[in-house]
Amino acid sequence: MSVVVDQMTHMPIALLEDRNGEALDNWLTRNPQIQYITRDRGRCFTEAINK
Repeated sequence: MSVVVDQMTHMPIALLEDRNGEALDNWLTRNPQIQYITRDRGRCFTEAINK
């Protein structure tokens, strides 16, 4: 499971079903208003973020 957090409010805004790039890619596709992304050191999200 992964948590997407609003960095301004520090509040969770989404729970992703797993910790892989595909889940994040799908979520980002449905949320095009996202402009900036930071992440932990997990490499599993790098490809989805770069897309």
